[in-house]
This record gives sequence, structure tokens and C-alpha cells, in this order.
Amino acid sequence: MKRKAKPRLTAVLSSLAPPVLLLASLGAGAACSTTAKGTEPPGPVAEARPSTPTAPPQEPAPDPPRPWTRAFREKSLLVAREVSVEGPPGLLAHVAILQDPQTCDHEVRTTPEGLLQEASVRPGAEGALARCQLDGLAIAATRRLEVLERPLAEQVVVRARGEAVWQRVDGADRRTGAEVVLRGRLPR
Repeated sequence: MKRKAKPRLTAVLSSLAPPVLLLASLGAGAACSTTAKGTEPPGPVAEARPSTPTAPPQEPAPDPPRPWTRAFREKSLLVAREVSVEGPPGLLAHVAILQDPQTCDHEVRTTPEGLLQEASVRPGAEGALARCQLDGLAIAATRRLEVLERPLAEQVVVRARGEAVWQRVDGADRRTGAEVVLRGRLPR
């Protein structure tokens, strides 16, 4: 009685789809076993499918805009020796710092409080200002300006210290003092 020749493993693998080849090359072949005639193999059996081309990956949808305060939409001006702006994530989308390397030193760094941007007027730069724009509010500091985006902040706080002056451009409102604080709560 002549025995039937068993097909070689490589011949069987080469006839299967690429995913099965990948499994076999990674050592998944150890999970394969021969079974006695008339019994089912243990576990599910993978079906070979021809590979089909897939569509190119799509760009993820942009994040929806975050709710933002309306407090700084009116055109106004704030001038002081030092000014700090603190706010929640999304603050940097509303702030633009003017960078003038001839008159100011600029630094951006991550701190335990959040992302900090600083602009300091260089010594000897007479009349120079560190400047930024927060929506409709133009800000100028004669010494130092800092913007801090804090992960857990719930409002925007602009604090001006040292001969501070805030005024709406239309002249309708004005505040002066050693410190002027402006706040903008986020809508819920």
C-alpha cells in the first residue's frame, strides 16, 4: 500500500494570503497542529481573502472651537510696567505676541503651571515696549510681558502692575492705578 505524500509546509504557506504568511513568519506556526482524520481543528480557522486597496487615510477633523470669553472683544489699550495674561487651553489662539529681537528678549517654556511665553525689554532699549494683542485688547509693557496658558484655568485674567492704564479706544471707559486687573469668564 502506497502512502500519500504530505504537502510541504512551504508549499501550503505560499498558497495562502499574506496575513497568514505574516503569522507563520512570526512563529504562529507553533499554534498549528495536525488533527486526526474526521476531527475539527481547535479554535477558529482563518480564511484567506485577497487584499483590496484601501482609501488614503483622511485627515482628522479639527477640534471644534472652544467656548471663549467676550470680555476682550471691545477695542481697548492696556499699558503698564509689567503685564501678565493667564488663561485656559485655547488662550494662545487668541493672543499674538510681537517679537522684536532688537529690543526684547523672548522665551517660551513649559512650567509646572503650563506653557509660559515671556517678552522682556532689554536694558538700554529706551522707549521700547513688549507688546501683544488679546482679541481686541492691545497690551504694551515697558519692562516685561508674560502669557501663561494653564490647563485648569476657568477664566482669562490680565493683570497690569506699575503705573497701569486701561482705556477703551472709543474713550467710553478708563481705569488707572498701581494695578489694573481685567477678567473674562468662559461661557459654560
